[in-house]
Amino acid sequence: MNKHLQQLVDLSKIDKEIDAFEPRIEEANHKYETVLATKDSIAAQISTLEEEIAAESIKKQKNELHLSELSDKLSENAKKKFRNQNRT
Repeated sequence: MNKHLQQLVDLSKIDKEIDAFEPRIEEANHKYETVLATKDSIAAQISTLEEEIAAESIKKQKNELHLSELSDKLSENAKKKFRNQNRT
């Protein structure tokens, strides 16, 4: 066989091998896009949960402050009651 003809045959084989990679590349790209979409979705969920945690933390702090105020009032009322009982 002629040297150039052999090179054409070899080139044709390489071209077919390259074409065989196209479906694999498309599949890999599809998987990548799916994983990327999942990552973005998870990141959005994390952000939402972090916002909820922050909001709940603020609520907790407010509730603890309110409980502290109520505890102080209860102590004051108990002291007043004790003083009033001792006066009589």
